[in-house]
Amino acid sequence: MSDIATGFLAFGLLSIMGFVMIGVSLYVKRYQRKKEENERELVSGTIVDAVEKINKAPRSRSVRFYVPLVEFTANGQVYRLENENGVREKDKIIVGQSVDVMYDALDPTHFHITSDDANETGASSLMRYGVIWLIGDAALVIADSYLRLLFFK
Repeated sequence: MSDIATGFLAFGLLSIMGFVMIGVSLYVKRYQRKKEENERELVSGTIVDAVEKINKAPRSRSVRFYVPLVEFTANGQVYRLENENGVREKDKIIVGQSVDVMYDALDPTHFHITSDDANETGASSLMRYGVIWLIGDAALVIADSYLRLLFFK
C-alpha cells in the first residue's frame, strides 16, 4: 500500500471519533430546537435552589453538576421544577435570580430557561471537540507523511 493510501486510511480510521462527536452534538441541538418549538409561552420565573446531581457512568469517574430549581406560574398554577440542563460550576446558578422561562401551554412541566448562564448542554463543546479532533487527525497524518518523505525515501 502506498504512503498516500496509508495516510488516507489512517485519517479515515482516526476521524471516526470526530465525526461521531459532531453527529451527537447535531442530534442534541436538533432535539433542543424541536423541544423549543413546543415551548412557546413566556413567563418570568425565579431560581430558588441549585440541585446537585451526580452522573455515574460505568467504568468511568462520576461527573458532578448542578441544575437550577425554577419556580414560575403558568395557567394560574405555581410550578417548582428542576431544569433539564445544568452547569458544572454551582456558582453560575444564582439563587433568587429572575429568569425567562419558556413552557408548553398544554403541559407546563415541559419548559426551559432561556438564559445560557444556567443552561449548558454540552452540545457546543462536543461540536468543538469533534472539530479539534478532526484537525488533530489531519495534522497527524500530514506530519506522518512529511516525516516518511524526509526520512524514508
